Amino acid sequence: MGDTLHPEHPRSLPYQLSRLLEAAEGAEQERAWAEFLDTYSRLILYVARQIRCDHDVVMDRYVFVVERLREKSCRRLRAFAADGRGKFTTWLMIVTRRLCIDHERFRRGRAPLPGARSGATRRRLVELVFDPAVLDRLPSDGRSPEEELDHQQVLLELDAAIATLNPKEQLLLTLRYQDDRSAREIASMMSLPTVFHVYRMLGRVHESLRQALTMSAAIDRSSVQLPV
Repeated sequence: MGDTLHPEHPRSLPYQLSRLLEAAEGAEQERAWAEFLDTYSRLILYVARQIRCDHDVVMDRYVFVVERLREKSCRRLRAFAADGRGKFTTWLMIVTRRLCIDHERFRRGRAPLPGARSGATRRRLVELVFDPAVLDRLPSDGRSPEEELDHQQVLLELDAAIATLNPKEQLLLTLRYQDDRSAREIASMMSLPTVFHVYRMLGRVHESLRQALTMSAAIDRSSVQLPV
């Protein structure tokens, strides 16, 4: 009765969510993901703004949430679909708030990265794409020669990963993390329709960098020769 759900009567998921979860990998999934964000970005941003901070941090928070919703083939969204309870928008607000808190803890709990060449905005890129275990090796001050080498290695690995991107993606990173341009300025300069297109593109580029860094780390491990 009422809202009680039974296995033989599965609930109807929101159209954009259902289409996303059923889409085949590739172009169809990209279109479904864009439609999903068109529908729910305002809600995610509304929640992201509830933890007061400056605009850039709010938008970093938005990117963090969006990336976590999409990671591992939309694992979180699939968990909601499988659970069978509640209203999706209510669930999305709760999950978004939890992810925003995770982002804030991560942002405040980690010491600033030391002396990155292009200032605070470049440090933000490092923190967004590197594994936390790597960042934990980088103290904020009093670095030993070994720690200095670790720090320089992180920057070299980031530069090598950026070099694998196409020119448009490299321009996006330059405008955002070197020139410190706002999303609105970037949208205008790169002829993107809205600021949301900027953040979607940033999310894809962040993921490409993570994959390049993961592949690089795997190659480094495989090249280590065990002593005979």
